Amino acid sequence: MMQNYSSPVATARDYYNSPDADHFYHSIWGGEDIHIGLYEHDREPIVDASRRTVAHMADLLGEPEPEWRVLDLGAGYGGSARYLADNHGCRVTALNLSEVENERNRSINKARGLDSLIDVIDGSFESVP
Repeated sequence: MMQNYSSPVATARDYYNSPDADHFYHSIWGGEDIHIGLYEHDREPIVDASRRTVAHMADLLGEPEPEWRVLDLGAGYGGSARYLADNHGCRVTALNLSEVENERNRSINKARGLDSLIDVIDGSFESVP
């Protein structure tokens, strides 16, 4: 089903669906987690700082329980959703506007046996389905 996106969302969607953006974020910038991080030093790899940031953000939730339903807006490749599902058993809905990122997210979830806990939804936070 084709959605009508606002101009800014359509622009962002086109960008994140592009092969160049997918290659950059997946292969160069860190892969699956948030692309910023809590760095311990200026030479620390992005992947390590990003993973630490996801763990810290999860800690801010308190003690996530398996019965929790979590909504991850702008989920990207789904690293935060997988962290919560894998470490806490939470069910997570991962909403993201890039079909390219969402397909990679679904593939990783399936490979890690987490697809029963994570629903990946194509869409925008402007209109949450």
